[in-house]
Amino acid sequence: KLRERKMEVVPMTIFARGADWALEELANSDYDVLSLNWTVNPIDARKQVGSKSLQGNLEPAVLFADGPRIRSEAAKMVKSFGTHGYIANLGHGMLPSMKPEALEVFVD
Repeated sequence: KLRERKMEVVPMTIFARGADWALEELANSDYDVLSLNWTVNPIDARKQVGSKSLQGNLEPAVLFADGPRIRSEAAKMVKSFGTHGYIANLGHGMLPSMKPEALEVFVD
């Protein structure tokens, strides 16, 4: 609708939990970014969506681990997605019992 009204287009992200079966269809939608939860294989997702930007998808429970393990899992995630058209993110967010310092390790 923004395009129809000749307004500045705002990049849009969709998080369709449980809809990994529809990734190809979502890739052909007007959304700019597809956000994936931690259960979706990034290599398979990339094959299905081509150059569409992806966001995700570290298993949030990893933040209960120690710093070296968090860094290792985050690095593995980034390598799986590649660095083009990718936004690193947790698979569905933090739990109240997670320490903010663990997120700091993930971001670093």
